Amino acid sequence: MKSFAIDTLRLLIPERRRLWKEQEARYSYQNNLIKDYQELSKVPLRPCSQSKLRLWDTKNFLDYLNDPVRKSEWSRVKSKLEAVRIPEMTGGVNPGDQRLI
Repeated sequence: MKSFAIDTLRLLIPERRRLWKEQEARYSYQNNLIKDYQELSKVPLRPCSQSKLRLWDTKNFLDYLNDPVRKSEWSRVKSKLEAVRIPEMTGGVNPGDQRLI
Protein backbone atom coordinates (compact mmCIF):
# COMPACT_ATOMS: atom_id res chain seq x y z
CA MET A 1 0.00 0.00 0.00
CA LYS A 2 1.36 3.40 -0.97
CA SER A 3 1.96 5.88 1.79
CA PHE A 4 0.23 9.23 2.13
CA ALA A 5 3.56 11.06 1.74
CA ILE A 6 4.37 9.39 -1.58
CA ASP A 7 0.87 10.04 -2.90
CA THR A 8 1.15 13.70 -1.87
CA LEU A 9 4.55 14.06 -3.57
CA ARG A 10 3.16 12.58 -6.76
CA LEU A 11 0.37 15.14 -6.80
CA LEU A 12 2.35 18.19 -5.77
CA ILE A 13 5.60 17.86 -7.67
CA PRO A 14 5.14 17.34 -11.44
CA GLU A 15 8.72 16.22 -12.09
CA ARG A 16 8.50 13.72 -9.27
CA ARG A 17 5.19 12.50 -10.70
CA ARG A 18 6.76 12.03 -14.15
CA LEU A 19 9.68 10.08 -12.69
CA TRP A 20 7.28 7.96 -10.63
CA LYS A 21 5.27 7.07 -13.73
CA GLU A 22 8.45 6.09 -15.57
CA GLN A 23 9.53 3.93 -12.64
CA GLU A 24 6.11 2.26 -12.49
CA ALA A 25 6.26 1.61 -16.25
CA ARG A 26 9.73 0.02 -15.93
CA TYR A 27 8.54 -2.09 -13.02
CA SER A 28 5.48 -3.24 -14.97
CA TYR A 29 7.63 -4.05 -18.04
CA GLN A 30 10.10 -6.03 -15.92
CA ASN A 31 7.28 -7.94 -14.21
CA ASN A 32 5.76 -8.82 -17.57
CA LEU A 33 9.13 -9.92 -18.89
CA ILE A 34 9.67 -12.15 -15.86
CA LYS A 35 6.20 -13.68 -16.31
CA ASP A 36 6.93 -14.30 -20.00
CA TYR A 37 10.20 -16.08 -19.18
CA GLN A 38 8.48 -18.15 -16.50
CA GLU A 39 5.78 -19.22 -18.98
CA LEU A 40 8.38 -19.95 -21.65
CA SER A 41 10.36 -22.11 -19.22
CA LYS A 42 7.31 -24.41 -18.94
CA VAL A 43 7.53 -25.34 -22.63
CA PRO A 44 9.23 -28.72 -22.92
CA LEU A 45 12.49 -28.87 -24.86
CA ARG A 46 12.48 -30.96 -28.02
CA PRO A 47 15.96 -32.06 -29.11
CA CYS A 48 16.39 -31.92 -32.87
CA SER A 49 19.07 -31.89 -35.51
CA GLN A 50 20.43 -28.49 -36.43
CA SER A 51 22.43 -29.80 -39.36
CA LYS A 52 20.06 -28.36 -41.99
CA LEU A 53 20.01 -24.88 -40.44
CA ARG A 54 22.32 -22.14 -41.62
CA LEU A 55 23.33 -18.75 -40.31
CA TRP A 56 21.70 -15.74 -41.89
CA ASP A 57 23.21 -12.33 -42.03
CA THR A 58 21.48 -9.10 -43.04
CA LYS A 59 22.26 -9.62 -46.72
CA ASN A 60 20.71 -13.11 -46.73
CA PHE A 61 17.63 -11.77 -44.99
CA LEU A 62 17.18 -8.85 -47.40
CA ASP A 63 17.76 -11.14 -50.40
CA TYR A 64 15.04 -13.43 -49.06
CA LEU A 65 12.57 -10.56 -48.60
CA ASN A 66 13.30 -8.97 -51.97
CA ASP A 67 13.16 -12.17 -54.00
CA PRO A 68 10.78 -11.49 -56.95
CA VAL A 69 8.99 -14.83 -56.51
CA ARG A 70 8.30 -14.11 -52.83
CA LYS A 71 7.17 -10.56 -53.60
CA SER A 72 4.61 -11.73 -56.15
CA GLU A 73 3.45 -14.51 -53.83
CA TRP A 74 3.04 -11.99 -50.99
CA SER A 75 0.95 -9.74 -53.24
CA ARG A 76 -1.37 -12.66 -53.97
CA VAL A 77 -1.63 -13.72 -50.33
CA LYS A 78 -2.03 -10.13 -49.11
CA SER A 79 -5.05 -9.58 -51.34
CA LYS A 80 -6.66 -12.72 -49.90
CA LEU A 81 -5.97 -11.53 -46.35
CA GLU A 82 -7.45 -8.12 -47.14
CA ALA A 83 -10.57 -9.80 -48.53
CA VAL A 84 -11.15 -11.47 -45.15
CA ARG A 85 -10.95 -8.01 -43.51
CA ILE A 86 -9.40 -9.07 -40.21
CA PRO A 87 -8.57 -5.94 -38.18
CA GLU A 88 -4.87 -5.41 -37.52
CA MET A 89 -3.43 -6.35 -34.14
CA THR A 90 -6.46 -8.35 -32.96
CA GLY A 91 -4.50 -10.99 -31.10
CA GLY A 92 -2.95 -12.29 -34.28
CA VAL A 93 0.25 -11.61 -36.14
CA ASN A 94 1.33 -8.07 -36.95
CA PRO A 95 1.46 -7.09 -40.66
CA GLY A 96 5.27 -7.20 -40.93
CA ASP A 97 5.43 -10.71 -39.51
CA GLN A 98 2.53 -11.82 -41.71
CA ARG A 99 4.70 -11.12 -44.73
CA LEU A 100 7.60 -13.12 -43.31
CA ILE A 101 5.40 -16.08 -42.40
